[in-house]
This record gives sequence, structure tokens and C-alpha cells, in this order.
Amino acid sequence: MIKQTCIRRAVGTGLMTLLGFFNIQCGGDVDGTGNVVGDDQNATERAQQELYSAPTSKLWPMRDIPVCWEGGTFDRADYAQYRQDVRMWINDTYGRVTDLKFNPWNRCPANTNGMIVVRMDDLCGAQTSLNAYDPNLPTTVYVSPCYWAGFKLAVIHEFAHALGFDHEVDRPETDNCLADDVTVPGTNYTVYDHDSITNGTYCHFRASLSPWDVVALQRLYGRKPIGSIVSWNNKCLDIDNPAVPTPPSGATRVQVWDCKRNNNQYWTWLGDHVYDPFYHWGVLDIQNANSANGTPAWNWEYNDNAAQKWTFSDVQIVGMGDLCLDVTDGIVATGKTIKLSTCDRSVSTQKWNVVPVGTAEQMVQFKVLGTNHCLTVAGRQSQGTLRPCAADDSNQRFLLSGGGQVVGPNWCLDVQWGNPVVGAAVWGWQCQSLSQQVADAQRWYLRGPMHALGKCLDVDKNNNVVSGSKVQIWSCNGQPQQSWEYHF
Repeated sequence: MIKQTCIRRAVGTGLMTLLGFFNIQCGGDVDGTGNVVGDDQNATERAQQELYSAPTSKLWPMRDIPVCWEGGTFDRADYAQYRQDVRMWINDTYGRVTDLKFNPWNRCPANTNGMIVVRMDDLCGAQTSLNAYDPNLPTTVYVSPCYWAGFKLAVIHEFAHALGFDHEVDRPETDNCLADDVTVPGTNYTVYDHDSITNGTYCHFRASLSPWDVVALQRLYGRKPIGSIVSWNNKCLDIDNPAVPTPPSGATRVQVWDCKRNNNQYWTWLGDHVYDPFYHWGVLDIQNANSANGTPAWNWEYNDNAAQKWTFSDVQIVGMGDLCLDVTDGIVATGKTIKLSTCDRSVSTQKWNVVPVGTAEQMVQFKVLGTNHCLTVAGRQSQGTLRPCAADDSNQRFLLSGGGQVVGPNWCLDVQWGNPVVGAAVWGWQCQSLSQQVADAQRWYLRGPMHALGKCLDVDKNNNVVSGSKVQIWSCNGQPQQSWEYHF
């Protein structure tokens, strides 16, 4: 057992893991002797954590995880909707919050070693054969649509096991939500998380990842690439054929595709236009400036017309643990403080306009939708509040820096004490190196519609969003195919 005292930040992962390594780091800068220096040295709040290590790791070594359907499951026509639901739930949880991709979801081949095999039947059970990856065995996820605690909960819970995580209730520091609590030896523990999906059916019945689940998954399996714009079903905005140099004869449509970390999918928003800096003809454009529903989006040369002017309005600002910026008490008024809340598109105080200010690229204000109140942070260790918007107020001007940091004059927008819980305060804190886990509290992205020509960027889903689905504009309707996540 290793007991580590962490200064300022609680940095547990929210998942108990069978994995053999977990590098947990404390807040503040560290000198050559391992001592914490700087502002954190004087912090008074501390969180103690007990870390337990296992000798081997069973993380999946790849980011493209092979998934297939057991033959009997794939062949059942009455399971078609169930198969679609499972795929959507996994893409919208593990796929969306990490750099993982799950494919191809076809009928399993003869050799399934090193694959996740999904099996369903009518016996109302749920079980995973193997916690995590083994190149010499399949990892079988068995879930029944009639499972007593809910099909969606069972699916997300069992996939947590397939990715390498065990039940939180099997930890020695459990809160005894399960009467027959048993400690499992040989595991690696961090801070206990009652709300973890791995506690689902034991301690709660929520069919969703907890904030600490999200943090743990991102630390182990990575985050979405910088510059990616991600659509529904875990697909990235993509230039179909950027090698073709000259529109209109060579202009190619913009589509969605599996997120690949390649140049076709690296986008920058400069306050009005969205472009891929790797290609001269890489500006996101509406074909022929036609505002009719269904008009394709394509790549074009920058010309500063309305078909290239994109805004992020009516968006959520998503931070640590997949929680959203919100206004305390849900009341927009001068002096109201800013906190984290569970993301909910129906909550008006989670909707923001991202307003370019000044001449610096990606310098913005965050204005509550339909109001003249802006996020204001007076300085380091000052909690965010609402104040009347003023374009020349330096406390309201934020640089969208690479890696998701929102940078003020000499600080970054930060989740107080690095603790992703509903109600956590948001304040200014010294900017952290993105290579350090303490920077998790300073990573943000935008989620919501992208607007141009009075319409919304839309994926032509044709019953499902797949690699190669066309991107177009359409009247804004709030549907999932018009929700985009911009990882600046």
C-alpha cells in the first residue's frame, strides 16, 4: 500500500481498476527534489488517497477496439433495434469521452481472440467473461434486453468491465452500499466513487458514467484530439478528399468519419470561419452559399462571405468529468457565481454564446444566451461570476488555447480543487502543463450547434450516422445530428 498526500486537488479516478499502473500526480509545480512549490505550497486543503497496485496491466493497447456480434445475436432480426441501441450507447459514452473507437460491429469471425464479443439472449442476464484485454482470448460481454435493472445500464456497466474495470463496491473503503461487501485482492485503487457505473445495480440505477468515471477513462484511454469537431455517434468532421487542390472542379464534400487524428480532421475556429490549416482549400463552406435545407458543406478557399461565417451560439461549455458550466441558482443576475452542473440542454443557464472580441484569434467572451451577462473572472483564486458584458473588460476576455485551456490574463479557467462534482466552483488558477493530470481541471470544450446562413450544420443520418455520412445545413431543430463537440 502506498499512501500519498496530494495538495490542493483530489485526483482519484472514480473507477477501481485491475490495471497495473496508475500515475497519480498532485497539484502545483514540483522541483527536482519532489517538493511542491508555488501557490499550491500554501494551500490548506488536502486530499489523502491510498493507492493499490497490481503487477500487470490489461489495458487495451489499441485505440481502435474490435467489437463483433456473436452469430446468434447477429442473425436475429428481432434484435436489430437492440444492436443499434448498444452501439449508440457505447459510442455516446466510452467513445464520446475518450479517444476510443469501437468497430466494426459485424458478425464475429471464426477467431475472436483479442476482440469484444457481444452476446444477447432472452434469459435476462448480464456478465462479462474477462476484465480487459487478452490477445489470446475473446472478451465476451453478455447482456439481455430483459435484464431486471435495465438494458442500457447493463450494457454500459458490462463494457466498463470489458475495458478493464472492476466493481467499486469491492474496495476496502466502500461505503457499504452492498451488504455482502467483499474485498478483491490484487487490484489498483484510487478515491472511492459511489456513483461509478461499475456500482450500477449495486448502489444505484443510473445508466450513465459518473464524472470520476469520465476522468479515469480519459487518463487511461486518452481524450479527443485537439482540433477535432465530433458529431453524434462518435464521428469526426472530415474533408473527404483534401488531395484535390482546386475547387470547383475538385471541391469535395465535408463528411463525418471515424476520428483518426489526421490532417483531414484538424479544425480551427478563428472567431468567424472554421478551417483546416493543413489545406489551402480547407475552409468549411456551404456550397454556392445556398441556404436551402440539404445543401452540402464542402471545402473551399477563404473568401469571407456569409457561407463561411460560423458561430458557436447556444452551446454548452463542458469541463472536467463531462460537467457543464452553469449559473448558481439558475438565475442570471450580476454577481451570480458560476459552478459545474450535470449537462442538460433544457437548462437555459447552461447555454452560452461564444462571442469573438478584439483582434486576437480565438479571443472570446462567454455570454449567457439571450442576456447581456458574461462570465467574469477577476483573477487567480477568484470564482467566476456574471457581470454585464464589456468588450474591453480583460476579466471577460478568454483565449481558447490549444488543449482545451481557457486562458485569462495570467491564469486559466479551472475547476476548484480539481474535484468534478455537481456544484463545484469554477475559478481562475495558474495554468498547468497539459502533460500533468492536474490540468484535467482546466480542459474544456464546446458542445452544441454550429450556425451559418441562419441554419445549423447537420449530419444526414439516414437512420444512423456512419463513416461517410454527408454533412449539410438544415433548419435548426435541436436534434442530436446537429450537436457538435469542438475540442479547441
